[in-house]
Amino acid sequence: MRAAWVVLCLSFMTACSPVSPNETGTGGGSGTGGGAATGGGGGAPTGGGGGAATGGGGGASDAGETGDAGAVDAGEVVDAGDPDAGDLVDAGEFVDAGEPEAGEFVDAGEPDAGELVDGGIPLDAGVPPTCGNAMIEGSETCDDGDTDSLDGCSATCGIESGWTCAGSPSLCASTCGDGVVVGLEACDDGNLQSADGCSSSCVVESSFECNGAPSVCLAVNQETEVNDSCVLATGPFVLAMGSPTLIRAAISPTGDVDSHAFTLTTRADVRFETFDASGRLSCTGTLDTEIQIFGSSTCSVTGPFDDDDGQNFCSRLSPMTDPFVRQMAPGTYVVRVVGRSVTSGGYSLLATMLSSCGNGVLEGFEQCDGSTGCGADCRLP
Repeated sequence: MRAAWVVLCLSFMTACSPVSPNETGTGGGSGTGGGAATGGGGGAPTGGGGGAATGGGGGASDAGETGDAGAVDAGEVVDAGDPDAGDLVDAGEFVDAGEPEAGEFVDAGEPDAGELVDGGIPLDAGVPPTCGNAMIEGSETCDDGDTDSLDGCSATCGIESGWTCAGSPSLCASTCGDGVVVGLEACDDGNLQSADGCSSSCVVESSFECNGAPSVCLAVNQETEVNDSCVLATGPFVLAMGSPTLIRAAISPTGDVDSHAFTLTTRADVRFETFDASGRLSCTGTLDTEIQIFGSSTCSVTGPFDDDDGQNFCSRLSPMTDPFVRQMAPGTYVVRVVGRSVTSGGYSLLATMLSSCGNGVLEGFEQCDGSTGCGADCRLP
């Protein structure tokens, strides 16, 4: 019966767990082979199929086989030590696979052009900024949502002179007191003082006329009628260096005459000129005047009349072309204005001193002023 059991185990190449008391071995018997007994069938086998073989199944592993350091339950996945790329480890983190595979998207650290970064602002992709889109971009200093100039933000989105701009879209406001007339400013004389012709809010004050930038403001003197002769002349107005005298008057119909008196306290070069009713620097084609100078005490003519030496059909008497207004002696003079056209209407008369003898400055047609040997009339002996 025993012999039959051994034969049965050997024939099926199956490890048999029951061990006879006469057998030796760690797992059944000692053996050098894979189960072939050295001894005979009736004796104790030197190496049986169920014993611990030198290269057998139940003992030490053959060369090349991977042994398990511990007992592994059936169905358990053996961990090879390091996790494979993509395995979940420690709280669900993915193991970094190292170099990305072809087609994989990776983060390069810096955002790509066009990506939204920090607050949803797109990264500049190298495209020039678009002026007029109400967003300050690139080298723009403003962007008010249009490409119009003269509104504070230019057609190239730069802040224009005389304006301040803030925000996006930019809101621009003129800067009163900077000497630049822009926007709704009617004048800007470079300060924020009132009572000088241009108010602290850059509005022309009553009885003043302001022109230029920075604005030069002059008090406007109104004529008094009747003033059609030397003795009835409006004035006299005292002339002073650096402060031109402006008179606003009206003349109509053709041949109408106005007279205006001016006083000089020192010898001077003086220019007299007419402009239209809008003030100095303008002479429309509808105004046509003629002017002439008289001595006030005798109403004697001091020089010929001038018709059209000014702008368009306006008149001008100037030291550059009319010698009788050079170095005029102190005294009172009358300028007579004659209307040459029934459409003349309102006009302005401007008297400007161009030199002032005795101020120590050599000006205009003076021969000297304050130097040794210079006469009181600013002439050399």
